[in-house]
Amino acid sequence: MAILVRSNVEIEVDDRLIDTYTAQGFVVYNPEPSKAVEEIEEVAAETVEKDLSELTVNELKALAKENGFEGYSNLKKEELIEMLKDE
Repeated sequence: MAILVRSNVEIEVDDRLIDTYTAQGFVVYNPEPSKAVEEIEEVAAETVEKDLSELTVNELKALAKENGFEGYSNLKKEELIEMLKDE
């Protein structure tokens, strides 16, 4: 099993699926804190808007919840992206 991250979304996948998820923009989580944090920040800074548009509505809602937003449950995908982008 491996932990993969993309835009504040963290998933645990079987090792056989790592290539599939990395092709979708996920990064393998490195347990070495300084390197992992640096990698995540770099990826997030470069691709926030692109990644947001590639996420599902459920993933966008999860991000909204993680970031303490309220009133996001009935928003459309484009509205969720705008809300998260403006944070």
